[in-house]
Amino acid sequence: MLSLVPAASGTRFREPNYDAQSLPKRGFLISKSVHTIEDRIMRRFLVQVSRDRGATNILDNGAYENEHWYDESRNKDHRKVEQGDQLLVYCTSNVPEHGKKLAFSVDVKAVSSDNVRFDLDTPQFFASPLSREDIQTLVHKGTLPDVFQKCGQQGFNIAMLDSSSAEIVLELLNTR
Repeated sequence: MLSLVPAASGTRFREPNYDAQSLPKRGFLISKSVHTIEDRIMRRFLVQVSRDRGATNILDNGAYENEHWYDESRNKDHRKVEQGDQLLVYCTSNVPEHGKKLAFSVDVKAVSSDNVRFDLDTPQFFASPLSREDIQTLVHKGTLPDVFQKCGQQGFNIAMLDSSSAEIVLELLNTR
């Protein structure tokens, strides 16, 4: 996007002139805007982790890794994760303190070039996490979309949430 240069009287705007000598003394510099990570809409992903395959790594090492993400159709959304996205983390029953709960969110700081590793920010624990039973009830009522039905099922790792689903679950987590 180009910044506009003030025009002479009688016209609203004039085309910017890149010749610095011809700019009026009161003119503005012409610059292109650069979109940064803050400019794009944060996407959110529902991620399921067990103690051995993720929770320990996220909580202790600030990373999520899946070396075989490209081999399995259940990981199709894994390749979509980018810096600046957010993971909403459901912990399986073998994760101490957080088992069978949508327990925390974590922002993605960086993604390795092969998409195997996501470097993560500090986890943000929900004050009132959603239990598996609460999630199932909300799915059956139609409050949460069907993708949440996969929480707690073997074979589920990651799914990108549409923005309305993400907002609904975050609102539920913040108002309970």
